[in-house]
Amino acid sequence: MTSACGLIVNPVAGVGGEVALAGSDGDRVQRLALSKGAVPRASLKAGRAVGAILARSPETVFLTGGGVLGEDVCRREGAGHRVLVPAPQSTSAEDTRRLAQALRDEGAELILFVGGDGTARDVCAVIGEDIPVLGVPAGVKMHSGVFAITPEHAGPLVATVFAGHRAVERAEVVDIDEDARRAGRLSARLYGHVLVPVAPEAVQRGKAGVSPGDPSSVDGIAAEVAGRWEPGVPCLLGPGTTVQRIAERLGLSSSLLGVDVVLDGVLTGSDLDATALHDAVGAGRFQVLVSPVGGQGMVLGRGNQQIDAALLSRLDPADLLIACPPRKLAQFAGRGLLIDAPSDALNRRFRGMRRVIVGHREDALLRVA
Repeated sequence: MTSACGLIVNPVAGVGGEVALAGSDGDRVQRLALSKGAVPRASLKAGRAVGAILARSPETVFLTGGGVLGEDVCRREGAGHRVLVPAPQSTSAEDTRRLAQALRDEGAELILFVGGDGTARDVCAVIGEDIPVLGVPAGVKMHSGVFAITPEHAGPLVATVFAGHRAVERAEVVDIDEDARRAGRLSARLYGHVLVPVAPEAVQRGKAGVSPGDPSSVDGIAAEVAGRWEPGVPCLLGPGTTVQRIAERLGLSSSLLGVDVVLDGVLTGSDLDATALHDAVGAGRFQVLVSPVGGQGMVLGRGNQQIDAALLSRLDPADLLIACPPRKLAQFAGRGLLIDAPSDALNRRFRGMRRVIVGHREDALLRVA
């Protein structure tokens, strides 16, 4: 039986990530990102998802938009498809809404959209809770609980939806004010709800905050992190409040939402893009310090895309330092941590049982999947 899957690709989703622009919403930011050498990668992630779907359901026909809105991906992957709206001369949020409306009118069984929280907002504004949707993560932040963990997770999940073996549930669409984020302030807003497949093994949870807990736990983590930094080896500090608090305990004024560099206990670079990070670490060994995203458990692929594929391919998995206070870690009990690297090969490189720093001389053993 042929299944009709809607496909919306936001071709500029995530374009601001590697160049440290803290998002990609708006024409001005997209032009700036491209001027800084950013390479759009949403189409590649869309191809990974479409390929995974075809591997499970080769008869799937994709209803999509012309050119960069989805047609190009379908042609590249050899997928059966039908174009509902023509290719745009230049892309905007309106293209997403227009294609979503066409998919709704055409009776798509499920809409697969490739983008971030901004794309989710546009889909939600048109579709609401009328048709199940699933996001392929291609943005920078992705706080909403509507995205597959990785593009590859979309394949078996979509196949079970079409087979009628998967229930759906309401999920929140949340986005933040990117201008406020660039200024170091987090201001999130609920924009509505959509229906997503019930699949905790394949769909990420929404981002959730957590109270700081005992300050001494961060003190202990900071002491342990300092002890694991190797002399003469730079360490990249990932974004987020946990890493910032660790840095503060070590006398470092790190950026809240950027990627910084520390060498021998001294902050040598702040809020750097991928190119600057490559320059900072040179050709030798380096370490990376990250903390899981609250509620989600993501350690790579959400808000830290400046640590790009080339850097991750050089990073020894043993040099990926994961730190998490016990209260925050309790959110991931029974679930483990997650990774969404720029390729499935890199995902496999960093998966497995990993030690998580939870205090001074204290580790917890969690699976990264």
